[in-house]
Formats: sequence, structure tokens, C-alpha cells
Amino acid sequence: MSEHFPVCNANQVVRVLRRNGFLLVSQKGSHQKWLMIINGWTGATRVIVFALLLAVVIAVAWVVAAASAAKRRAASLGCASRITSISLAVRLWAEDNGGVCASNFLCMSNELTPKILVCPGDRRRQKATDWASLTPANCSYEIMSPGLRVKDTNTAFIRCAIHGHLGYTDGTVFDGVRRRHKYE
Repeated sequence: MSEHFPVCNANQVVRVLRRNGFLLVSQKGSHQKWLMIINGWTGATRVIVFALLLAVVIAVAWVVAAASAAKRRAASLGCASRITSISLAVRLWAEDNGGVCASNFLCMSNELTPKILVCPGDRRRQKATDWASLTPANCSYEIMSPGLRVKDTNTAFIRCAIHGHLGYTDGTVFDGVRRRHKYE
């Protein structure tokens, strides 16, 4: 059983490449050698070369997508780590203040640095360099339960506005799947 492959000449290939933006050079001498090689190919060879090029493009797209997913996962893990650090700082502050959690981040200026209050996945906000420059506009985390008793470990205290992670006063983080401890 023989298959029929369309036959095209080198000029048609160049026109298709130019039309689709793959051939940027319009000088005859620079691609003349390649055109002679392409003209010598049979239809089956052209199909194989096209399939290989398509496979390479798909592989590159797959690698880029995997790298993007890994970057998002790393930002999520960094966010969970920051929430754990903030939760433990809240616990330290509460033990010095009658077992009640702080109502805002400024109260905890001895336990925290304002640089930690921006989620690693947040590209819109700039880190505050000091407590005087901290505003809700440069803080990715919000206190959900101000005045919470530190022993109430089943109520979320802090939430990430980017990932939706919830932080508890015992240092655990709910990441949308389960509650995780610091070293998991």
C-alpha cells in the first residue's frame, strides 16, 4: 500500500516559512544551500522531519510547563514556611501577653521582621523595609482572628491572600489539602 505525499518545491517551503514568521532572512544566498537539501527530500522525509520538529516543540513546551509548576510549588512551600514562622512569633508574643494573640502585626515588632510579611508568590507587593513603611498594601497576610486565645489551636489565626493557606497558633499550616507541621 503506497501513500501519496504532497510534493512541493523549495520556493513554496520558503513562502510558508516566511508567512508564518520562521524565516526572517530574505537574502537568497543565506538559505540557498538548505533549499537545495530540502528539494532533494522525498515526501516521506519531509513528514519525518516535520514530526521530529513537532516532537521537539512539544518537549520544550512540556519542560517549560513543568518548570512553571515547580516554581508555583516552591512559592507555595515558601508561603507555608513563612506562615509557620509568623504563627510561632504570634505564639511567643501571646505567651508574654496573657495568652491572647496580637490584633495586628505592628504589635509583634519584637518577634517579627516586616520583610517576612510578603508571600513569595506575590508579585504585586513590595516588601516593607521597616515597620514605619508597613501598610496593608505591602502585606500579603491577614490576621483572621485578632485576640484569639493561643490555646485555641483549631481556629485559623492568619491567612495568605495569594495561596489561601491558613496558619494556626500551634505552628501548623493548612495548605488546602491537609494541616502540615513545620518539618513535613
